[in-house]
Amino acid sequence: LDSNGRMILTILASVAEEESHSKSIIMNWSIDRRFSRGLFLTPALLGYDQDEDGNLVVNQDEAQTVKVIYYLYMNGFSLKDIAELLTDYERKTKLGNTEWNPGTIAGIIANERHCGDVLARKTFTPNFLTHKAVSGTITRRLFPEMFSMRPIICAHPGRIKRKIIRCQF
Repeated sequence: LDSNGRMILTILASVAEEESHSKSIIMNWSIDRRFSRGLFLTPALLGYDQDEDGNLVVNQDEAQTVKVIYYLYMNGFSLKDIAELLTDYERKTKLGNTEWNPGTIAGIIANERHCGDVLARKTFTPNFLTHKAVSGTITRRLFPEMFSMRPIICAHPGRIKRKIIRCQF
């Protein structure tokens, strides 16, 4: 490339970087605004279905599977053992599969929604270039979605969390 070509590439790269920065600012503002109005993201979650208004309601059959997972985990079963048991008993995942894996079990155990509470915006991405998520507890407003759904697990979330931290998934 000659000097004109390099200059044009530099200008185009700067424009693209600024566009990425603008989109990042808009996305962060949009997420903060949605959370401040009480509109939380509610992905498909084992143990819950969404009603007509988008609220999570307990699916009793799936809730039994979630309770078994927590019970076994809190009583010393490994993630692999739990996955094998659920597969053997042909319990269905949220997607309707009967094959379970330890990663799926870990995701279910780590999901605070099963205890009825959600604290949104715990992490965010401050740098649009690196896309590295950081804890939002100091620099961002956290949005509690307390008691927005009926909890499936009644155990104290702190006890579960301490057990999860001690364990390596």
